[in-house]
Amino acid sequence: MESYEYGYDKNEKRKMILASILDMVNGGALIAGPLLTANRSICDWVDSLYHRGDTENTYGYDKKPIIKINQNNFYVFNISNATDLVCADTYASFLDKKANDNTNSNVSYAVVLHTKACTLGEIYKDIDMIQAFLARHQVELPVYLSIDELMENKKLDTKQKEELVSAFIKKFDMSKGYLGISGKDSNLVKFNEYVMDITDYDTYVIQDSEEIKYTGSHNMIKYLDGSITASDWLANSIASKQLNKSENLVYSAVYTIQDNEDINSVALKFGLSVNDLKKYNNIKFKTPKSGDKILIPNLYVTVDPKTNDRAFTYAVASGIDISLFQGITDWNVISKTSDFVILRASSACLSKDDASLAPKLVEVNNLNKPFGLYFCIEGNTVLATDAFEARFRANIANFEAICNANGININKDNIPLFIDFERFEANTDHLEIMRSAVRVANELGYSKVGLYANSSTTKRISQEYQSKGTSLANENTILWLAGGPNYLTSSYVEAKRAERNEENQERKANNESTIDTPLGQEIGFAIEDLEEQENTSFEGVIPAIRQVGNYVNNTGAANSDGVADYNYLYSDNLFGNDAFGETPDSNPNTIESTIKSVDDYRNVTNLLPSVLAHPDGALLGAITSYVFLLWTKQRFSKFFKKRDLIAPSTVVARETIKLAKHTGAALKRARR
Repeated sequence: MESYEYGYDKNEKRKMILASILDMVNGGALIAGPLLTANRSICDWVDSLYHRGDTENTYGYDKKPIIKINQNNFYVFNISNATDLVCADTYASFLDKKANDNTNSNVSYAVVLHTKACTLGEIYKDIDMIQAFLARHQVELPVYLSIDELMENKKLDTKQKEELVSAFIKKFDMSKGYLGISGKDSNLVKFNEYVMDITDYDTYVIQDSEEIKYTGSHNMIKYLDGSITASDWLANSIASKQLNKSENLVYSAVYTIQDNEDINSVALKFGLSVNDLKKYNNIKFKTPKSGDKILIPNLYVTVDPKTNDRAFTYAVASGIDISLFQGITDWNVISKTSDFVILRASSACLSKDDASLAPKLVEVNNLNKPFGLYFCIEGNTVLATDAFEARFRANIANFEAICNANGININKDNIPLFIDFERFEANTDHLEIMRSAVRVANELGYSKVGLYANSSTTKRISQEYQSKGTSLANENTILWLAGGPNYLTSSYVEAKRAERNEENQERKANNESTIDTPLGQEIGFAIEDLEEQENTSFEGVIPAIRQVGNYVNNTGAANSDGVADYNYLYSDNLFGNDAFGETPDSNPNTIESTIKSVDDYRNVTNLLPSVLAHPDGALLGAITSYVFLLWTKQRFSKFFKKRDLIAPSTVVARETIKLAKHTGAALKRARR
């Protein structure tokens, strides 16, 4: 009598395995890992047929394909080079196809980058490679950096190791990714103790002794027996927080070297070494010169996949925002210091039109400057959504009436409208107000509506959004963030004003002349002294504009203290794609985005094409699998009927025969 294993008799089990093999070949996935990389074990692959998880992320795989796919399984893609990337992409495409066909076959992925980098230029290139995978596949588990290779690299000192890991963390944090650190348990302990504190980051622990000694957070573990598990909540948590989304990826950018610049000055400008730039750009002999384009790995740019809009980490333009409080000292100066102007359209919770809007709008139009509008909602005032909507419509009507009366032609798509929340008001529904603003503006023909607030108010609004099941990113928020590195707080300004008043009192007592120059001339900033802030993600959104300072001199506009707000623009199409031409006066650097795809790596590795993961799998059987089928037909002829098989290319044949040998050994064991 036949014995039973896993609920199948031996004959049934043999048929099932062979059927799985044929299904994989015809379905287009067998080649994904085993054929392209010789180190994939077919023995493990056949054994994996019976591993099933009972709860989410119970059983993971990292070297073998999953045959009987269970939605509670997950896969760990270990990527160290272009070959690994192409293999991972091919197999992930197969799993994606299975998930689309059957929701019960959904498999979550984790990605581990194994880097051999010794320089920033090299680690940035490795990050580009991982992002190519993330751009194509939804990764619902963490993206890890393995520190094993770094710890074993004798060329690196402690500081260099920390620098490389920090670059990885910064890049993926900007891309709103769920990132972590991976490594052998012993290496994680040493890295955390001697290199840098990683206890704030999730880890994937590779057990290498009887007891796991790393005490930091670890939601994924590979045990001594090779089994892998992950916390059952991990994938759902990452998905619910909208992490690892392709639309949030931040890419490196292309910079055009300007006159009087060379590779040394460019490297200094962006905080990199000449060696980093050369390695990242594969420069071996020729030295870049003025007019040449060079990749800057830490000059980041985000690309909206829906609109192709770009946002940069370094400003592409700069300008002032002005209201009734700013008198104009010289429009000619504004013409030179500002690439754009944002005008206040209303105040008092939108109940009062700004009286200075009309004359300023005429002057801005005369200068042919791009402009936007902001609508002020003061703090400590509860504003109902219906009241806001009525006032907002009236404000826009007033603006359009001014334009009509003065013959100002406008392109509504190129005029951003910002709702200015001066403070967070707990009883105001900020989400509904913003949704109402978008709806009303769209009805009236305006396509760009944004949120204007300082960092603390934006954080509280973001928390409100999250409490209601959404986020700033989900609402496609255009963010204008106030309070930059040169922002002076009101308490500081008033303290300086008190000092000035006290000094003037003493001067009067001594019959000396008092200080009458505007306070801003003493405590404010000149434009050339402003500190540009690197534009990183804030509450999951890359700001389109950042206010860099509120006490800036010599802009051409001034309040009673002689200063105005000054802003940096990081989006190249907020005011229209051609708003500033190719070289805006404030920043003549031509900057372009660069996005690497998996196909870029496929081309350089000369591997089998992406049609291996063709949805219907027919191409795979047609070009790659005949020798394998021929071998299995001869070995198990009773299971096959067709004998007219055509041989593929020599390379594919050689690799397939290697695969067949491994598979044959596994099948022998399965038959016993």
